[in-house]
Amino acid sequence: MLETVLGGLVFVPLLVTWYGLWDAARAYGELSAQDPEQAASRPFLQLWQSGFDGRLSAAGRFENVALTVVVLVSLLLLIAGWHARVRVREERARAARYAADCAEREQLLGRLASVLTRAQLALVEHRGDGTGRFVRELEQAAGRLEELVDRALQGTGELVRAAGAVGRATAAVDGAARRLEAGVPLLGEALGRIEETVRAGQEQTVRV
Repeated sequence: MLETVLGGLVFVPLLVTWYGLWDAARAYGELSAQDPEQAASRPFLQLWQSGFDGRLSAAGRFENVALTVVVLVSLLLLIAGWHARVRVREERARAARYAADCAEREQLLGRLASVLTRAQLALVEHRGDGTGRFVRELEQAAGRLEELVDRALQGTGELVRAAGAVGRATAAVDGAARRLEAGVPLLGEALGRIEETVRAGQEQTVRV
């Protein structure tokens, strides 16, 4: 908005100059019509400075018109300089705000990255604890299977009950193994032991 106003104010000194010239030409025409000898004997600039023998107002004289134009041009220069200074100050403030916003965003991103890293480490530790727990449970199940096989070998009277218990335990262990074998490579050895125990129990059961 201010730039538009400054662009319009540039033409004010020109308008004042052209108005002063028009008024001087009008007064010179009147003087030439009333006193041609005086108009021809004196220069136009001298007649303008004298006011064309009272035919021109004081504001329309050459020195006053020139002084008015100089004052207007000086004011325009001052306003333009002030506007440039304000604009530079606003640009610096905008740049400072942008830099502060960038620094704040970088700080927030750094904090977010730190939080995500800690969360990932916590998840890894938790996942490791869960894996170890499942491995221990599977090892305990394998031990129970071995006990059941030994118990089945001790007597034919308890063979049926032992075989049923072995089947139920085997199904539970197989289900847990299927859920974990996709993401827990540490369970391979435990699963192998369980399978060997199950096969050994089945073979001993068939023999009995």
